Amino acid sequence: MSSDDNNKVKGHISKCKIIQKTKEEILKTNPKNSKEQFLAKHEECLSNTINKQIEVCNQLSKSPDQNKTIQENKKICPVVTSGKKFSVRQPQLPDVITSDHLLGFIEFPNLGPKHAKIFASFLPSIGLFTLAATLCTVYVCEWKDVLQFLPYYSGKYKTDEE
Repeated sequence: MSSDDNNKVKGHISKCKIIQKTKEEILKTNPKNSKEQFLAKHEECLSNTINKQIEVCNQLSKSPDQNKTIQENKKICPVVTSGKKFSVRQPQLPDVITSDHLLGFIEFPNLGPKHAKIFASFLPSIGLFTLAATLCTVYVCEWKDVLQFLPYYSGKYKTDEE
C-alpha cells in the first residue's frame, strides 16, 4: 500500500474538517440555500471518507504491510475498526421476571404493567420467607402444638396441667 492512499484518506478527512469549520461562514452569506448546500457537501465528504477508509482497510487486511505494526494499521482506518465494535448487535436475553413461562399465568387487573412486574418479582421471595417462617414456627412450638389442630391427633398430645 502506498503513501498516496494514506494521503488521500487524510485529505478527505481534512476536507470534512474544513467544511465543518466554515459552516457558520456559509450560513451567514446565504441563509436560505446554504444550509442544504452545506449538508449535501458534508454528507458527500463523509461518505467519500468512509468509502475510502473501507477500501484502505480492505487492502490492509488482504495484504498487511510487514513493516507496519497492527496499531499503525488501525490508525489508518479508525472508522472501520471502531465501527466493528458497535455493528454487532448483542442478543437480547429474555427477562426472567416477566417471562411467560414463569409468571404468565398470574394476572394483576388493578395494577399497571410496571407495578405488576415489581410485584411479580417479589412473589418467589415471599414464598420462600413464608416457608422458612412456617418451618421455624414448627421447630419452636414442637410438633405437638401443630398436630393438635389436625382432627386425628386432636386429643392425643394434650397434657392436663391441673
